[in-house]
Order: sequence, then C-alpha cells, then structure tokens
Amino acid sequence: MTDKTPFIDVSDCDSLGVPTSSGNVLLLYHLGNLTRKSTANFILACLCIFYIGVNIVCLIINSMPEFREANDLTFHLLEFWATFMFTVVDIMALVYSPKSLGKIYANPTILKLVVFFNLVLAFIPAVLISIDLEMFELPSHEIEYANEITMAFVDLILLYSLIRTDSSMLPDMRTQLVLGLVALAVAVIQLSVYNLIDGPGGDIGETAAHFLEFVFEILSAAIVFWFTMDNKILCDQHIKMITHVPDSFTDPNETPEMHEDACRKSRIISALEKGERERGAWPVAHQAAASHSFTEGYGISPSKNTEQSVVPYKPPSLSSALEDAKRR
Repeated sequence: MTDKTPFIDVSDCDSLGVPTSSGNVLLLYHLGNLTRKSTANFILACLCIFYIGVNIVCLIINSMPEFREANDLTFHLLEFWATFMFTVVDIMALVYSPKSLGKIYANPTILKLVVFFNLVLAFIPAVLISIDLEMFELPSHEIEYANEITMAFVDLILLYSLIRTDSSMLPDMRTQLVLGLVALAVAVIQLSVYNLIDGPGGDIGETAAHFLEFVFEILSAAIVFWFTMDNKILCDQHIKMITHVPDSFTDPNETPEMHEDACRKSRIISALEKGERERGAWPVAHQAAASHSFTEGYGISPSKNTEQSVVPYKPPSLSSALEDAKRR
C-alpha cells in the first residue's frame, strides 16, 4: 500500500476480527442479519420523515376549507392511505428491531394482537374511502378514530421502551394500565370532537378532529422515527463490536502507517494468546523434563535429594505481556 492511496479497506487486514473461516458461519449470519436490520431501520426512519411531511401538508389543506372541499377525494385518499402505510411502517419497526418483543413489552402476545387489529382497522377505511367517498366517509372516520386506541397504545409502548433507564425493566401492571388509559383518552377525544361538535360528520367537528388527528400522527411518526434510529445505532454498535474495526481503519484521512501498526499489534496479541494456551497445556512430566534439561545444560548436577524434590517447571506466564500489548 502506497502513500498515494491512504484509504484503508476493511478487507485489507485479516486481523481485524472479521470472521472468514467456516467455523464462524453463525457469526457471519448474525453479522449479516444485523446489517440488514440496520439498513431496514434507516429506510423506516426516512419513511417516518415522509409521513410527517404528509401530515403537515394535510394540516395546511385542512386549514383551507374551500380548497379541501374542492379536492375532497384527493385529501381523504391521502389521509387514509398514508395512515395505512404508516401502520405498516410501525409493524416493520417492531419486526426489524434488534430487541426481542419480550424486551419491549412484558406480554408479546397482547402486543401482537394490538398490532394485528391496528393494521386491519387502518386498511378497512382506506378501502372504503377508495370505493365511495360520499357513502363511506362517516363510517370510515369512525373506524379510523376508534383505531387511534391501538395506534396510541403501540406508540406509547415504543416511547416507554426508549425513555426507561433500565433496559431490563418492563412495564408493570400499573404502567400498562396508564398506557392503555392514555391511548383510550386519545381515541375518545377525537371521537367526541368529530361526533359532538356540529353533529356527526359536521364541517366544524370534522375540521377540528382532523387537526387533532394530524398533530397526533406527527407525534406518532416522531416516536417511531426515534425508535428506528435507536435500533439502527444499536445494530451498528453490535456490528462494530463483532468486527472490531476502529474508525481509523476506514477513515480516508488516516495514514497507512497507523493501519500497519494496528495490524502488527493485533498479530502480536494473537501470538501471545496462542503461546499462553500452549504453555498452559504442557503436561507436568514435560515441565519436569524441561526443568531437568535446563539444569544439565548449565552444568548443574543436582544431588539425589534435590532430584527427588524437584519442583516441576512452570513456564512463565504471558498474561502480563498480553495485557501490556492490549493496552498499547
């Protein structure tokens, strides 16, 4: 490697810890799985940003009553199908999370059921609106706002998994009850505004309910964005731990000498570890023979009593040297 090409590729050094032998098939699979999850979470985070943009556009259109009435079908198709697509993103965020469902929520079965109903109840009104807006606008909004219970519950679970200080601390019964009540309150407020202000489906109530809906969806997308980016960072950290690749190895601004020194240190550490294992595996008889040969080689003639009380030779430990090499 010349000075003209200071960029270091990870594959240039065999001592980076990257598993290459057939004995590390499971590790290779785990590494590939983490890479796929990291990429998937980045894509999902980008989709969350797009969904925030869609809801901001819907907020602007909702604040213009005449324009909304003139483009009523387009507005509602954008609203319902964007909600359905975000529900899919919400589910994919759970599927591609490096954390198991058991670490996110204490009862994974309930979480799966909530996610299932969330997807179904988001798909039905979107299809109904696509078939006939005038006929199905009122029931579609009723289903959508009722579905806010499941959506809010999932979002609160994700938010709780992000803000808790202890990753092993799962929500207890009291916390689950609070999360459920908050999710129920969100749905009740939207249904009340939509049905009680100016009658079911009235212009004033629908406009106000839409404002609440779009603000809630923006907050929901922000929570899922936070969750997916946290998952991506976690996957990247695990990948770095497996491969042991320091940033200097893949930084174009670093010099080849730093890479060569790192590789040399890694080889020294590997050799020291191998020597330590081999010396520890020496049989006692071999150690005693080595000690006897050592004394004869230097012209030392131990007495008979000395030979009987020969202390078996124990090879010097390389632990201190190994630790010094690792510290460097």
